[in-house]
Amino acid sequence: MDKLRIETALIELQSNIRTLAHVVNTINDCPDEVEFLVDCLQPRLAKLKAEFGFDGSDSVTD
Repeated sequence: MDKLRIETALIELQSNIRTLAHVVNTINDCPDEVEFLVDCLQPRLAKLKAEFGFDGSDSVTD
């Protein structure tokens, strides 16, 4: 696996996680928006899992 690709994907995922945390902390009274954001991030997480060969037996969770 190309180390630069892995580092780039992790940086992108960290950014998405920070965004989600910000949403949860600032609009916790609007659960529909939080659910929408999580739904938007799920396809990217699935793509990363497939790209890097995670098969569900590791520590990465949905």
